[in-house]
Amino acid sequence: MRLSSTILWASCLLALMACETPREADLLVVTGIDPTRITPERMIRVQGSGFPPGREAVLRFDGTMRRPGAAPTEVSVELRGRAIAAEEIEARFTPEALERFGGRGTLHGRVIAIFDAADGRGRVIGRSPELEVDVVSATVDRLHGQLARRREAAALLDELGLSLADESPDAEGLPIMHVRGSSIAERAGLMAGDRLIAAEGVRTHDPSDVLASPGEDTVSLRFSRPGEAAPFVVLLPTGGSATHDLRAESVRGVLIALAWVLFVGVLLAPTASLADWIASAAHSASSTRRRSLPELWKRYRREIPATALGLLALACLPALDRTLTLGFKLEAVVLGLVATRVGATWLGTVHRPLGARLVALVGAVLSVLAVGLGLGAVSALGGTTDLAALSVQAAAPWDWTLLRVPISVPVLGLVCLGAAWRSEHSGALYLPKLIDDMVLLVVAAAAVGVLVGGWGSGTAQGPARLLRGAQFVGLSFGLWLWMRRARRLPRSPRTTLLVGGSLGLAISLATIALVVFEPASVLTVGVARVLAGAAALLIVSAMTRLASGRLESRPKPLHRFA
Repeated sequence: MRLSSTILWASCLLALMACETPREADLLVVTGIDPTRITPERMIRVQGSGFPPGREAVLRFDGTMRRPGAAPTEVSVELRGRAIAAEEIEARFTPEALERFGGRGTLHGRVIAIFDAADGRGRVIGRSPELEVDVVSATVDRLHGQLARRREAAALLDELGLSLADESPDAEGLPIMHVRGSSIAERAGLMAGDRLIAAEGVRTHDPSDVLASPGEDTVSLRFSRPGEAAPFVVLLPTGGSATHDLRAESVRGVLIALAWVLFVGVLLAPTASLADWIASAAHSASSTRRRSLPELWKRYRREIPATALGLLALACLPALDRTLTLGFKLEAVVLGLVATRVGATWLGTVHRPLGARLVALVGAVLSVLAVGLGLGAVSALGGTTDLAALSVQAAAPWDWTLLRVPISVPVLGLVCLGAAWRSEHSGALYLPKLIDDMVLLVVAAAAVGVLVGGWGSGTAQGPARLLRGAQFVGLSFGLWLWMRRARRLPRSPRTTLLVGGSLGLAISLATIALVVFEPASVLTVGVARVLAGAAALLIVSAMTRLASGRLESRPKPLHRFA
């Protein structure tokens, strides 16, 4: 009798618990998704039937994510949406969702539509059949990552004996232009005119998508052929891409050695006088006599409008980015800078002899070319000349380009040197100086956006996005003010050409080395951070010397044995 009572009470308890458990009824019908190629901020629509119009929904993408050159991973990503009709749910594909997917790739799985039940005690769901969804990033995620993928894919296609044509990203697959004789592809029966639809499960929209999975010696390619109803899959052997990973001890030893060399060069060797030279130049550019408020107003009253307009222009960029898709091509920016700076120089030297004017014009063009060389090197490693795309970086400072790419420090120096080029304007003409201030503003915004991160990574929203925008405006405004001051520093043309040529040569050689040798990421990041640390140490040393007032007419090294 006692056993029967126990069973009865346990049954009642389990029934009560079951009543409290939310129900999940599979009552909806999901037939598909449009479009099947989605990018951040794009609206996607899920078709089906039985959706409650006007109700909020959750769209969950479950399945296997395949990315070019990466191992498959299982993902489950949710989006918030709303049923706009009984047959359609609408949702926005957010940058956060792209990050959870892991970036560019193809999802093999299902879309699940989820609604809360009317009584609030369960959920009503619908599952789509198996489908493929392309996830595409509209920006450059990591510098020189796209370039490395292109080179690896080109090597694989050459090994297989295939030559593909570039087509619109919206087209299905890439057509084969040529199959090399006696190649792996020819022996597999492939012909010119076949279309490569997918590689290792990743739909191909660009030749850089054709990559084998890590550690595999075969690659699975899916083709379609005119006249045949169904695509066919070909498994082709590859030589494998042997990667030689650097040992952590080797990388650590290289970084310690480089750090020691730079420390000696900055603080102990005779080049330590560079810090004193910077401090002396900054000191000589400013007057030591204290001015009264009326004197300061009289001196800087004409600077206030330009400063206010510059700050307003910088603040407008993050604001416009919320409503518009901003894009700035490096080539267009450089051409615009050449036109405006040459025009300002021509106006500012109107009363000077023709020879002097021509020399000033050549200097104006060279100064803009220096800026273009610096930003162009970063663009070459990033695989795009879209400055807006390059500026989309992670929020964390250690993920900025400045601390991840070794050429960033000399690039910043060359850009600042070119931007701070000073034309000998005759008289006190205000218009040429105002135009040149506009040039400095554009250069400062581009340099901060590309090297130190733009006004957001696309994932920040609300206060975080506002903070990123304020950070971008503050850094760009500060760099702009520094460039305007550096423009007044006394320096000879010979010094400017020597420093600019040395920086340009170092940047060019280092960029070629990064493209050709493709060193390990851990090594490039480490070298970049050591160089950035040395540059910061040099600047802090110079500012300390300037603040302490211990400036001599002839700077000397800090170390007494140097």
